[in-house]
Amino acid sequence: MDFRTARLLGVNANRVIGSAVLVSALLAAAVSVILTVQNPLVTPDFALRDTIIVLAGVVVGGMNRLLSATLGGFAIGFVSGLLGGALPTDQSQYLPTFVFGLVILVLLIRPWPACSRRAATQVERV
Repeated sequence: MDFRTARLLGVNANRVIGSAVLVSALLAAAVSVILTVQNPLVTPDFALRDTIIVLAGVVVGGMNRLLSATLGGFAIGFVSGLLGGALPTDQSQYLPTFVFGLVILVLLIRPWPACSRRAATQVERV
């Protein structure tokens, strides 16, 4: 997050960023292969629903820390599973609506990411 300090400590920040982009591209390629094997018909809205649910998990958990983003994703998955089991079969099409409603409710009650530290405890660098 602080390139000047990283460079002073001898860390090649550009190489770290390039490595992170490479790892994320490899993970995205692996997931796309797995999803394509499961559903071979690829359309323009292929996996859009999955992507929106993942983004909701990141919003709940926050993007600044890996652990909090992972916990946010697990929370969204847990709520989806719990609501999917509790809803009757004819109402299961409304599952994403309920999940996004709960995400909006969480963000209204607690505007900072739910799994991360409070914004007041974070120090801003000048």
